[in-house]
Amino acid sequence: MTLQNEWGSQDDWIARSGQNLDVLLARQEQRISEADAGTRRAGYYPELNLNLSYSDRQSDDELRESEDYRASVEMSVPIYRGGYTTANVRQGERRIDATQAAFDNQRNLAVQEVRQRLRSLNGHVRRIEALKQAIASSELFLEAAERGEQLGLRDLVDALDARASLFDQRIQYVDTIGEYALDSLALQSAVGELSSADLQAVMALLISLTDTTAIAANRSG
Repeated sequence: MTLQNEWGSQDDWIARSGQNLDVLLARQEQRISEADAGTRRAGYYPELNLNLSYSDRQSDDELRESEDYRASVEMSVPIYRGGYTTANVRQGERRIDATQAAFDNQRNLAVQEVRQRLRSLNGHVRRIEALKQAIASSELFLEAAERGEQLGLRDLVDALDARASLFDQRIQYVDTIGEYALDSLALQSAVGELSSADLQAVMALLISLTDTTAIAANRSG
């Protein structure tokens, strides 16, 4: 995983938030509630049936031979059962409203998550660059302090303070990289694009960062 300085347009990321897994789940629940409401309404519609029949009786007695054609139309009207009919249909309609509200809420949460993670990532990028410059300056200052101590121009306290400041900046750098990695994963998750490859890339980054930090600490020590 490499550090990205630019994350693209916020609007582009928001447009992809419709693939957020929670949003997709809420959308499916909404469709289920719409189908359920349709079933409730259909249960109280009249039914119309057309029946056709044909019979052909053959016999040695000509008087008993017959050939019949029949057609009939049947209509079935459900009996109204007090307020149950209206209440059952309204319950289905209320469920549609509830799932629509849940869908809108999940979509809003996904959009908010995208915006928050993008702001955080951009802030981390600026902080990482600032810490890189600060670490480079602290390394030079520590080197000067140690040489000054050897030449008797500085005391031991100056060198210790410089080393402590450098270590503190390195810790901040590692912490910021970790926050950056988590925010990048959260952003991918917010748009439904998080994969195992992303997790592996983050782990590789953290391992390489740990090794690099350990080498730098040994050199400073």
